[in-house]
Amino acid sequence: MILAQCSYAKKHADTIEEYRESIDVIDRQAQKMSLLISRLLDMTRLDLGTVKLKPERTDLSEMARVLCSEQDTGERNISLHSQIQDGVFTNADPFLISRVIVNLLDNGRKYGREGGDIFLRLYSTEQEAVLEVEDNGIGIAPEDQERIWQRFYQVNPSRESGNGIGLGLSMVRQIILLHGGTVTVNSRPQQGSCFTVRLPRCPVAPSHDHEMR
Repeated sequence: MILAQCSYAKKHADTIEEYRESIDVIDRQAQKMSLLISRLLDMTRLDLGTVKLKPERTDLSEMARVLCSEQDTGERNISLHSQIQDGVFTNADPFLISRVIVNLLDNGRKYGREGGDIFLRLYSTEQEAVLEVEDNGIGIAPEDQERIWQRFYQVNPSRESGNGIGLGLSMVRQIILLHGGTVTVNSRPQQGSCFTVRLPRCPVAPSHDHEMR
């Protein structure tokens, strides 16, 4: 696309406006290539083990609230709803876990139904922190549900809303496995998908009053 636009501009562009149109196309494609290269480098570092986890006691509740408040559902009028339990902690690399949440929300936005909803739920069990991100979009056929974790695989790359690069879910699984957790999907075509992340839970820190006793 970049080469074609360069060739077109050199041969056929006669006005400033036509040059600007070509430059806009080149800019969009270059930005997409830059993102792809950055994500591939991230994946390679994860593969080679050169990404060193920096785990710390992480407040998933606060992280999820902040990330939800920063999300832009774009022009498709998708509403984001959150149910976040207070005090859900895990021992994790905050940067990598934030990537997991953002990637799952991005996935819901890309494949969600226009005018539909995304639901983020965070809660804890006795031993686990559980994150669920659900949409009511196009869903995933049973035969494709294992393939979505493969790099560059997209459920329906012809969808305009699904014009990503097919690395988000692969990165999610890699990061969660590095943290000793699991990620699964429950989906039905044309009804939506629910992704569930489970991580080892940190116990609630004792209060100062309890420590004094």
